[in-house]
Amino acid sequence: MILTHQDWGAIALRNQELSDLAVAGDMAGLAALIKTCDWDVGATADYDYYAAWCRNQWGTEFHEDRPPLSLIPRIGPVLDVGFGYGFLLEALSRRNPEQPLYGIDTSEYAVQAQQKRTPAATLRVGHCAHIPWPKAHFVAIAATELVEHLSPAGGQRFYQEAHRVGAADAHLFISTRINENLGRSLMRCPQCRGVLHPAGHVRSFSKALLFAELELGGWGVTYHEESPGGILVQCAKHS
Repeated sequence: MILTHQDWGAIALRNQELSDLAVAGDMAGLAALIKTCDWDVGATADYDYYAAWCRNQWGTEFHEDRPPLSLIPRIGPVLDVGFGYGFLLEALSRRNPEQPLYGIDTSEYAVQAQQKRTPAATLRVGHCAHIPWPKAHFVAIAATELVEHLSPAGGQRFYQEAHRVGAADAHLFISTRINENLGRSLMRCPQCRGVLHPAGHVRSFSKALLFAELELGGWGVTYHEESPGGILVQCAKHS
């Protein structure tokens, strides 16, 4: 899908409308509006950009005594959704080589490269809205720097699918940008001449909007930690 600056203006307006509903506590209005927000700008994953962001936000690696690693159970199967460079999978593997680790990413290249780095992990090429594992399979599901790549409707499909594959006491871990001005980062593709975000972002969240959308998807926030421009959230599964 080739977007223009006008298209991005409409996306920014819709993101703001969603945030206003969340701040107002209008969950019914938010749910109704989300259903109309199902845009798809295609996959534009820039792994160098992603790696630089992760290093800036969380360091070159995840540390055992810091979230999210310190919050993720040491025992039981863990799923990393949209794992990209696989920093979290590698940290989990170092922490407990016996822990069953799973991952899914839309990039075949990312899956092949990560399988070499964490050969014991079970990795699949696929989409977060169609997780290829059974109901109630995981004690924890992580999605670091994923939801800003999904439309509002697509985000709900992911949260609901994570809810399906999470055990009754499972936790969901989300990290994303907060209050990102997407317009400042847009660039024109020299090939298709469309306007795009270099890292494929299509969402800008306020904290209230992120928490409200998680609630609609069946998850309640139990812990959050903010960093410059970003947020890490731990959620518990609603019955």
